[in-house]
Amino acid sequence: MSLQSYIDKLREKPIRERERIAVIATGVAFSVVFVIWLLSFSEMNKNESPESATSPVTNQLEDLKKNIDSDKQSVQEMLQSLPKNFDEDEEDINDESFPNNEPENQNQNANESQNNLPEIPSLP
Repeated sequence: MSLQSYIDKLREKPIRERERIAVIATGVAFSVVFVIWLLSFSEMNKNESPESATSPVTNQLEDLKKNIDSDKQSVQEMLQSLPKNFDEDEEDINDESFPNNEPENQNQNANESQNNLPEIPSLP
């Protein structure tokens, strides 16, 4: 019996019987897939130990901690290499090299920023 002749015989049967055969075939196929899934799932759990599941996470955390420690050390080295009187030198440079025109510059900057702002509409 070929598949084509079986399909032809199914087409000749009443709709109610075809629906029943379709439901049974779908149930059998689902059962087979479900059993295979359960077997594979149980095999996956047997092979996996609790240590191996947490080991990648633990390794990543340890690597992250080492990276943070090395970054912290490099930042501390950079801070130590800066001159200790850095702030005092900066203040001396500002005091000596620029004339004291701060109020004029502040007024000019305030006027420029007001001119650049769009006009806010007011309610009547």
